[in-house]
Amino acid sequence: WVFSELVLDRKIPFGQWELGLVSVLLVITSIFVLSILIGILTAGIEGKLEELKKGRSIVIETGHSLLLGWSPHIFLIISELIIANENQKDSCIVILADVDKTEMEQLIRDRLGGKPRARIICRRGNQTVMTDLDMVSINFAKSIIVLPPSMSGDADILLIKTLLTIVKNPCRRSTPYHITSVVYDERNIQVAKMVGKNEVILVNAESMISKIIAQTSRQPGLIDVYQEILDFNGVEIYFKCVPELIGETYGEISYAFDTSAIIGFKKRNEIILNPPLDTVYENDDELIAITEDSDTFNLMLKSDYDIFNEKINDAMPKVQKKEHVLILSWNQRATAIINELNNYMVNDSQITVLVDQNNAGSGFSENSFASLDITVNLEIRDISDRYILEQLDLSNYDHIILLARSDLPTERDVDSFTLVTLLQLNDIANLQGVNPPIVSEILDNRNKELAESAGVDDFVISDRLVSLVLTQISENKHLEVVFGELLSIDGIEIYLKPASDYIELEQEYNFYTILAAAGRKNETAIGYNRPQTKNKHGNGMVVSPEKGKKVKFIAGDQIIVLGQLKIDTT
Repeated sequence: WVFSELVLDRKIPFGQWELGLVSVLLVITSIFVLSILIGILTAGIEGKLEELKKGRSIVIETGHSLLLGWSPHIFLIISELIIANENQKDSCIVILADVDKTEMEQLIRDRLGGKPRARIICRRGNQTVMTDLDMVSINFAKSIIVLPPSMSGDADILLIKTLLTIVKNPCRRSTPYHITSVVYDERNIQVAKMVGKNEVILVNAESMISKIIAQTSRQPGLIDVYQEILDFNGVEIYFKCVPELIGETYGEISYAFDTSAIIGFKKRNEIILNPPLDTVYENDDELIAITEDSDTFNLMLKSDYDIFNEKINDAMPKVQKKEHVLILSWNQRATAIINELNNYMVNDSQITVLVDQNNAGSGFSENSFASLDITVNLEIRDISDRYILEQLDLSNYDHIILLARSDLPTERDVDSFTLVTLLQLNDIANLQGVNPPIVSEILDNRNKELAESAGVDDFVISDRLVSLVLTQISENKHLEVVFGELLSIDGIEIYLKPASDYIELEQEYNFYTILAAAGRKNETAIGYNRPQTKNKHGNGMVVSPEKGKKVKFIAGDQIIVLGQLKIDTT
């Protein structure tokens, strides 16, 4: 108390120099101790801030989407997850990768632009270390996406190690995880499934891209349909239980939703696309529909659908003819693409493959295709030489496929070669007065605009499609079966067929009439393509249209349907 008075009063009683000396020492000691305390607090705060910058603090979240790993395609996946969860309050995406936290955050800001419409939390760590997985609250994540660092079998090894770390964690949750990832080497699928069991869904990237290239090469515009369905910015596939429709048939239910295209039923654990019209919707079944949003998946029964039955064309499709396909360049998917095309082409059709000497990789041998029903001709040509391309009579080919070649060092080099070759082909086609459908494979999504400027309508951006499928399945695991069915030669596939196969042209019809016409051919109509019109994507594709709206169909228009492959060679 005396010391406090002295400090506040700043007066020392006369003759009490000892007290003054003690006071001075106490003041000096207090300042020293206070300085130490301030230093300790400052160091602690700085250390905590530095720890936060390193991204090593524990994430306290539940119901978040968890991304493990880092790749150039993470930005697309993040943007799609943001759109998918727009209707959820305070959605969160957590990323664990062996990349500096500040760098990750800056890259995401640069690529996504502005402030994301969801919280994005980045943490630095190793996805094969259990403590790092606990740091990002893996036990409370609603979905987990394991990202491959590259398009190779080496990425599969990292995936398998990651799966082992997740499912064998002694502190793991009791309920199953929902893990999705991609496998690039088919030989690794069985091992990965053995480790992940029923907790992991794997996308076979090479097989999926091969099937999409084969399908889209035969149907110009089909890739736009896939993009529309896979992209969360467009229409999506939804599942919904509608008790009011129990006892109704698939044919009746397909008319009951004005702004949604019903494509099938989920019966217990079975997915049935384009079922027979008399298939009954039963208790505990779910409807499968293509619609813009869950808000547009609404029942809308009518007493009269204004169907023009007298204008429906019941004629059977024309007999399929022999075809000649030209493939330029070679990569690891070429063999699978040729085998897939064999399933769609009639006997004695022909495929000609032209590749550079340096590009003739694994499987480039006519013996590899000796058992096929079609003829495959393999030729070594320098397709970078315009003179070689000019020797081709493009009118002889029904379809042209330009693959991303596998012998160039970087994606940039590969896409540059593809774009230059596309320009050459388009110029030669114009000089020859022909317009053969060309589908090309692009590796980098950022080259999309360049491909469009090259005059190519159909191009497959491999990694973009894989990323979109991965994201869709992470949001709904049942979509794995749906996508598998759509890409299977034995399943229900998407077709673009002439509108004249279904109705008389030059007249206006509502989509209920189109639906009825497709139903008579055991197909489900899900949209139409009118090349003379343009939507926001620059094409005439409309998927899941408003059924009551009338549209005039003319020559060149197409109906988009789900159906079974039928090859008639008689």
